[in-house]
Amino acid sequence: MKKLLGLLLIVTGATFIFISIAGLVKAFDVFSNMDSSGESMGYAFGSIFFPLLLTVIGRWIFRKGVTQLRGPA
Repeated sequence: MKKLLGLLLIVTGATFIFISIAGLVKAFDVFSNMDSSGESMGYAFGSIFFPLLLTVIGRWIFRKGVTQLRGPA
């Protein structure tokens, strides 16, 4: 059961990481098409911050899954 949970955590973490990479690509595309006003900069910062946070969470979940899959050291 622990191996199945570990595999599920790995898949979930990898999915979060892939979604965050797609979000960063989209944020770069939006940022490159915007003007340089303060509102645009705030929007771009928010568009970059959330995918980076999602990457950190996804990496943490992925590592917990690998630890679950390997078992006790």
